[in-house]
Amino acid sequence: MRVVTLSSSSISSMLLLILMFLPRVLTVCKTCGGEACDGADPSSCPWIRHISSNAAAVGAAVGGVLTLSKLLPPKLLRVFPISVCNVISTLVARPTQGREYDPEGKSLHELYVARQSGIIEKEHARVELSRRLSAVTGTDEESTLERKNIAMYLQLINEVAPTHQASGTVGDGPFLFILCRVSNMISKSSKVDVTLCHEVEAELTKAPNKAFAATLSRPNNADEMYSILNFFVTMLVASGLCHTLAIVNFLETVVYEPIRRGRIQWYVAFELMVLYLMKVEDEPDSYRLTNVVAALGGMDSYREEATKVAQAVYPASFFRVDGGNPGSGNHSNTKKYYTGVIRGFNEESKTACQAWNKGTQHLASDVSPDGTCKFFHGCSQFLVPGVEGAGSQNQCFQAHKFKDGCTRPEVEKKAGGKSTRRK
Repeated sequence: MRVVTLSSSSISSMLLLILMFLPRVLTVCKTCGGEACDGADPSSCPWIRHISSNAAAVGAAVGGVLTLSKLLPPKLLRVFPISVCNVISTLVARPTQGREYDPEGKSLHELYVARQSGIIEKEHARVELSRRLSAVTGTDEESTLERKNIAMYLQLINEVAPTHQASGTVGDGPFLFILCRVSNMISKSSKVDVTLCHEVEAELTKAPNKAFAATLSRPNNADEMYSILNFFVTMLVASGLCHTLAIVNFLETVVYEPIRRGRIQWYVAFELMVLYLMKVEDEPDSYRLTNVVAALGGMDSYREEATKVAQAVYPASFFRVDGGNPGSGNHSNTKKYYTGVIRGFNEESKTACQAWNKGTQHLASDVSPDGTCKFFHGCSQFLVPGVEGAGSQNQCFQAHKFKDGCTRPEVEKKAGGKSTRRK
């Protein structure tokens, strides 16, 4: 047998040829899974970097640019082009009720964007720039350049026509605006006409820019509602308007859990969500997605209001047994009450029983097969956060009923100092 001895250079050449023909191992980004980047630098993934920059722009509230091109699916990008993203940025930057835009500390470009968006009056912006111009008294090259920049922006602000005049009216907020745009994407081809103009439309449609149009199209069924909420969450998170935990916990409390437990129908839950969003946008200093339900208290009264709204905007067949079809045998719209004896309650539950607190009959869905209530039989009065022994929703949990009145001093108060205590 003949033995062939290869030099080290020949071995290296052969190994190089073998490696050239081996399948290439690709690095996949652990965040986006390759949807938005190649994973070469995980810290630069758009799902991290762009969301962070959008959140910073929203937090600064100066009308900054939102970057969504690599965050949203194509169907959402068509609904939220650059012009609509500018509208969202404008809505975020608007001063809250009863306040004026404060130009102090804003850059020249931020003032220009504020004027272009109609957030600040022309005269107000001119006075601010004139003040800055007169404050530059140096004769060096840097001072001269600064005066030229201020003069240039002063001329731009004199000439620019705002895309929309800020109105500061109720409902002029980004949450409802996004919800309206998403709802039209899902429900615009619906056979049942349940479309009404929302309050957010009141002033926006007066603007020459059609990107401000915002009409809420109600879903025609639960499937459409869940699709709307899915894209609503996607847009809120991508634009940096709120954290994922804030919006999903809000929807679980207001929409998903009440539907799952059979307390309300999906269309009432949808209107209840809209009512709470209106409160968040009407009084942003007092209410946020994370506290609006607990801070307002009395969810039953809001559900009643949501039911009235739903009855006004949805077809009457939604509120009839069997949808108005006699003999169909489907009674999913009726409440089934427990007719047996309540033999106890769940002492481990962190939620107070509403039926026990109101002295009404338990729903069958709230009672276990052994006759015990699934919830805690303790006062449902909301307390200020941090009270020892309170439930997960800061409820009183003591042995008296809410309907009889709670006398604890830690009762939570609404905005304006009014107590949520039942009288």
